Amino acid sequence: MPVLPHPSAVAVAVAVAVAVAVLCVPACDPGDGDDAAGSGDDAATTGVTGGQNCRDETRDDEYMLGLERSGDQLTVRFIDAVPSPPARFDNTWILEILDATGTPVDDVGLEVEPYMPDHMHGASIATKVTAMEEPGQLELDPVNLFMPGLWEVRLHFTMPDESTDEVVFRFCVDP
Repeated sequence: MPVLPHPSAVAVAVAVAVAVAVLCVPACDPGDGDDAAGSGDDAATTGVTGGQNCRDETRDDEYMLGLERSGDQLTVRFIDAVPSPPARFDNTWILEILDATGTPVDDVGLEVEPYMPDHMHGASIATKVTAMEEPGQLELDPVNLFMPGLWEVRLHFTMPDESTDEVVFRFCVDP
């Protein structure tokens, strides 16, 4: 007589398979175009056609030195990134923080939040923020982009008067 797995073991295996399918499709699908998840039908919701391929991502920023994004009170400019452009795993960024007049700002607090909007999770490795010698420049290390796909790096600023501002950079990271 064959030995069958315990019903609870089968239930766990099915639950894991369903969870993987729900969390990874279409984001984890390499997208050969032969199935619905990789055929480009997901472009309206994810901005990516053909599964996970940064070449087709439409929501990301094109990295270049001097790339700027602004919030309500501050503008943030890329001075350097290692690696360049931002890539999978640990990155080191040097950013310049400017006020509305273009003057470098030194007296702000900064919390860095790497976040994957398609997976609805962040990174577990905290980013350390260090003031540089140049006025308004901060080093962020590591900016941990541990999975391939679209990342939003949300920069949450707190001004001396306790007001807040947010600036977001979006980068797609290839496998």
